Amino acid sequence: MWKFPVFFILFISLLTSCNQFGKSAKDNSVIVSPIQALNDSIVNDSLNVQLLNRRAQYFIREKQLNNALLDINKALKIDSKEPDLFLSLAEIYFQLGKNENCTSALLKVLELNPDETDAYNKLSQLNLLNQRFDIALGYNDKSLAIDKFNAKTLYVRGMVFLAKEDTLSAMRNFLLARDIKNDFYEALIQIGAIYNKQHNPLAGDYLKETVRLFPESAQSRYELALYLQENGNPNAAMAQYDTMLIMFPSNKYVFFNIGYLYLVFDQRFDSALFYFDRSLSIDPQYVDALYNKGRTLEEMGKLNAARDIYQDVLKYRTNYDLAIEALNRLDRKK
Repeated sequence: MWKFPVFFILFISLLTSCNQFGKSAKDNSVIVSPIQALNDSIVNDSLNVQLLNRRAQYFIREKQLNNALLDINKALKIDSKEPDLFLSLAEIYFQLGKNENCTSALLKVLELNPDETDAYNKLSQLNLLNQRFDIALGYNDKSLAIDKFNAKTLYVRGMVFLAKEDTLSAMRNFLLARDIKNDFYEALIQIGAIYNKQHNPLAGDYLKETVRLFPESAQSRYELALYLQENGNPNAAMAQYDTMLIMFPSNKYVFFNIGYLYLVFDQRFDSALFYFDRSLSIDPQYVDALYNKGRTLEEMGKLNAARDIYQDVLKYRTNYDLAIEALNRLDRKK
């Protein structure tokens, strides 16, 4: 038996910026980056809290959280009654993993604006992370009481039900979120992934739609590739992985998946070894790739080398059942 990851999440930040300056061939105007434009505006209007908040949000997207925090703290000294500033502060704390600070900031938002659904959604997410599902659903209820067509609230609600292993309720909320917002990326991904696990042919339609709408998303391509290979179309799956390899040339999962296809579907063992080794060059302790390298060597009849690899797997993860089974299998071949 080969090992393949059945669930895979990549958090990819597709950030676009224009950090180069130059002349337009058309009108000779200077091209100014978004951050430079914000900096210039703040120099001219240093007490404008909305500008400071916009720059903080830019820094949050760029993962420059210390810079974001500096701007928000400066803005709060100017106006401590602006809910949007506390929303940004909550997001900074959320990304820093400071959940108590995040909660305090969100409660301050609701003190200033009791109808702020974004605050309820983030509070729901925090409680979901801490597996306090009933509290998370309670915040969902409060948000939906304000806006029953809030797609983000329905999506978060779906994630809570998914964590509770109530797939039917999760899917119902994901579908509602997608109906409200047709290009809701996260909802589309979850719908496609759930249908895929259920072997529902609708999975292909949703996953192809997600790739069409978001061609730069690694996760959507991964889910589509997984669907294709599990439904007898490994060549189309390989095409998706090849595209991902161009987009993300240092991603261990992409190399692993290509190696897996060569091993299982094509029995091209040399190619499989090459890609498993590429994956392991990025993460030497990636036990799934290591195990499959051992299985490839075993298929090639290199039993001693395979045994060494299986033993290496168990050094990293002592309870890796497939490696234990493999060593027992090799013992029986003696």
